[in-house]
Amino acid sequence: MKRQDRKAKGFGQLNNKIQQKSNVESEKSEQKLQKALEHLHENNFKAAEEIYRELILEGSRNYIVFGNLAALCGIQGNRKEMTRLLKKAISLNPHYSDGHYNLGIVYKTEGKIIEAIESYQKAIQLNPNNSKAFYNLGNAYKDKGDINEAIASYQKAIKVNPEYFNSYNNLGSTYRENGNIEAAIDSFRIAIKLNPNFTDAYYNLGNSLQAKGDLKAAIISYQAAIQISPDFADAHNNLGIIFEEQNDLISAKTSYQTAIQISPGFADAHNNLGNI
Repeated sequence: MKRQDRKAKGFGQLNNKIQQKSNVESEKSEQKLQKALEHLHENNFKAAEEIYRELILEGSRNYIVFGNLAALCGIQGNRKEMTRLLKKAISLNPHYSDGHYNLGIVYKTEGKIIEAIESYQKAIQLNPNNSKAFYNLGNAYKDKGDINEAIASYQKAIKVNPEYFNSYNNLGSTYRENGNIEAAIDSFRIAIKLNPNFTDAYYNLGNSLQAKGDLKAAIISYQAAIQISPDFADAHNNLGIIFEEQNDLISAKTSYQTAIQISPGFADAHNNLGNI
């Protein structure tokens, strides 16, 4: 059995953009904010978090304080507190684009697709140049099953950022899901051109070429993925499928066994090996 295409890795990464403009009331608070920024630039998240929490205890109503603390909670995987802080930040400043964007990521992670879409749309309304918001909106639409809207969102992300190779990869997967194999192949090839070490794009290209019947080119794509990531079990499995289709059972057996060695619980590889 052939495996599904892979979304570009990195989905759900928070936009931990640190706001540097402030609206604090006191010079002391302003100094604390600047100090927190210094800690963040040094990746000293704990020290920055302590300052933000201290400012909140002192009664700060600066949306930046709540938004940046929320981003830090997201880095730590504390989605519940992150959500609370983001909602507070947005209540203080409804035009906080990054707040809406990050809230969309939380909703998406929790499986609240409709809420995620609404948050991404609000972020885009406030900042039409946020390519990541368009990209994640596309992912949300795809999960919702709205393929046409997903394609449109990925295309908008690419329009904002023509070198956004993750968007090309996911656009290709969506085209393939929609039955447009040629458009999928073109998208994966652009993704690879932009990022020659993009393992998933090679793998997804192999899937589309295999579906098209171009087995020779598919083998090259799977082998390229394996060369970059030797432990890519799915690529070994799909390579085995092609060898089996070509009646090269020895090579197919080797590919399936390699996939199983990498991932002992890989049911499809065990099944494929059993078939030959």
